[in-house]
Amino acid sequence: MWALGGMPSDSSPVTIALHTPPSWILAAILEAQRIAVEIPFASLNTSDYDYVISYKFYMDGSIGVEAEASGYIIAAHRAHNHDYGYGIHDHLSGSMHEHIINFKADFDVLGTRNTAQMVRNVPTTQVYPWSNGRLRSTMRLERTFITNENQGRWNWDDSTAQKQLVIVNQDAINAYGETRGYQLVPGQPAAATHARLTAINSTSLGRTASWSSHDVHITAQHDTEPRSAYPFNAHDLYNPPIDFDRFFDGEDLNQTDLVVWFNLGMYHLPHTGDLPNTLTTTAHAGVKLVPVNFFSLDQSRRTANQVRIDYGEEKVTHVETFGRDMNGSVPAGNAGCCWSNDQAALAELYDYGGPA
Repeated sequence: MWALGGMPSDSSPVTIALHTPPSWILAAILEAQRIAVEIPFASLNTSDYDYVISYKFYMDGSIGVEAEASGYIIAAHRAHNHDYGYGIHDHLSGSMHEHIINFKADFDVLGTRNTAQMVRNVPTTQVYPWSNGRLRSTMRLERTFITNENQGRWNWDDSTAQKQLVIVNQDAINAYGETRGYQLVPGQPAAATHARLTAINSTSLGRTASWSSHDVHITAQHDTEPRSAYPFNAHDLYNPPIDFDRFFDGEDLNQTDLVVWFNLGMYHLPHTGDLPNTLTTTAHAGVKLVPVNFFSLDQSRRTANQVRIDYGEEKVTHVETFGRDMNGSVPAGNAGCCWSNDQAALAELYDYGGPA
């Protein structure tokens, strides 16, 4: 599990905990006055594949989660199976398959009382007071709430850009009347989150991996539902120790402690470039957790290493350090971070000679 805690200017915290295999533990603290950017990596080996899981922390408060696959493909004898893979070598066919990894994100946005909001951009044609009676084709926002677990399973579709899932706290309203929250955004690449064709109604998986049936699932948090699967599920396909479908019993999701289960996956149709091993170039999927109306401004503007050089008439006229004394001492708690108190560094900024 890893957790991110943030402290915006009004001292109200946001915590998002993501659960991954227990051998990886990462904790990062994000503060408005000191924003850290870390890109830790974890590697998971399963049989012939290596999965690289990366967590990215951005200066605006966003969090990225990405999965990449590499390893040796399991091929098949090339004989009358052209519909199931490319011929990639002498008598060898690359077997098409999918990779799907499930993540659990426990959201606590300004407390544990949260609601999942769906925001869609929908087309509309209507007459406006300023359109002189003429119809205008444009788009508008459609906002709805996911009220219970029966509505909490859905897929990113071809209109991903028109659909936004935002975890909000309806009791936390910003200065402009908007609910503060965090949005789940498909990342790199968006289409890779659709890997689920063979998982749906699978005769091989039974009920052991029903978390793979949709791209996103939302449930109420329960300590009795710590994970979506179990290693021994394979011993009883239709009555496994953990049946993810049983998590969805119509429970109310309005202003409660929410868990978002999301999948990172990819279709893999091996080709000659997968020999001798698969590259992570396209075997790559990700999502981002992005603050929406959470902060009053872009938090990356508060980074400690920000400077502006005013340049004119082929010389530097001023170096704006935004209130920091680069000739003074390093503030307590910022040693080794991103502060510069080196007079030589300041002199170098003034010596800037323009583009080469």
